[in-house]
Amino acid sequence: LERAMTTDVQINPKSAMLTWVEEGKSLYRTRNERIASERAMIVQAYRKLEINGIRTVMSNQARILFRLAVGVIAGKKPEIRIPITEVEEAEEKEKYNQAEYFLHGVLEEWDRSWRRRGMRGSFLRQYVSHICEGQAVLFPWMEMSGGVLRTHCEIFDPLEVYPFYGADGLERVVRHFRITEAQARAMALARGWKADCIGPSPSRPVDVVDAWYTVSRGNGAKTPDVINAVM
Repeated sequence: LERAMTTDVQINPKSAMLTWVEEGKSLYRTRNERIASERAMIVQAYRKLEINGIRTVMSNQARILFRLAVGVIAGKKPEIRIPITEVEEAEEKEKYNQAEYFLHGVLEEWDRSWRRRGMRGSFLRQYVSHICEGQAVLFPWMEMSGGVLRTHCEIFDPLEVYPFYGADGLERVVRHFRITEAQARAMALARGWKADCIGPSPSRPVDVVDAWYTVSRGNGAKTPDVINAVM
């Protein structure tokens, strides 16, 4: 278990995370079933070859229209323009131009990182694919490396992510996915976690849960906290 941020609020991480996962599955069951069924249509995955003795036929129209939509939207790099009013000073306009250049550079860096990892297609195309499915989940972060600011962004499968909202907005996000024991061990070692309890099996499934949530400090203020666990 890795605690990314120390908190004054004591909880049982494993118990809490398992509870949150089950709550998320229940809350987002309809969403997941819809996305899964639409993905089956897109890849033309037949559930049953016959229904009541009648041969089933599936049209490829959904697949064609989906690919067309993704191709049109992701076919050109996005143009980033910050609105500038006529009364803006020249110095302010230059700052806006620099911000636009920076954001273009961020998108290019995300795409290079995506391709270096051997991912299929471009970063933008994968993001647009999820958008056309109805929901996309991005996890961006920044770090200083060798005195240089590096930006990163992960694309999560929406079927694995469960956001929870309260009166003050987003309160908790839980991500649950399943990989093999060998993959989990490699992931834990790469992140500096303790991996003694994780075996090397290439086939045995392991549940991985990430949780981001806010905690109250008792003075009315809420601060973020993070739990990552391999169970």
